[in-house]
Order: sequence, then structure tokens, then C-alpha cells
Amino acid sequence: MGYEKSVQISQRDIGEVIDMKQPSIARATKVLMEVGVIRSEGKPGQTATYMLNPYYGSRGKASNVIKMQRAWDGTES
Repeated sequence: MGYEKSVQISQRDIGEVIDMKQPSIARATKVLMEVGVIRSEGKPGQTATYMLNPYYGSRGKASNVIKMQRAWDGTES
């Protein structure tokens, strides 16, 4: 998963990598979004684009991590 960017991936592809069926991936993805671990940034009808909450994982310069956290919170200046 990209630490500084969104990742575009289908639930089917996720399922193939971790050997789970798509309905299970859909439920897990929904829970992860509900608790704020990931955010879906895709448009309806397209392959989903997911972004990891930078408070749970990030890398790079501290100033970039802070920018990602502010963007996540909607408080970027």
C-alpha cells in the first residue's frame, strides 16, 4: 500500500492476494472504513481507490507526514 498516496485496487485482486472471497473483502473493507483505518476515494462504478489513515501508518519526512495527517483531518492550510 502506498504510504503517501492512494492505491487503486479491486476487492477481487485483494482477495486473490490474501486468499479470501470478494464478499469477505467487502465486509472487511466496510469495517475498516467505518473505524477510520482506510478511506475510499474512488468514484462509484470504478475500481476503488483506498488511502491508509496516516495516523496508522506513514513514512517519509516528518513534515510530509504532518501534511498527510492534516489533509486526512481536513485541516490542511
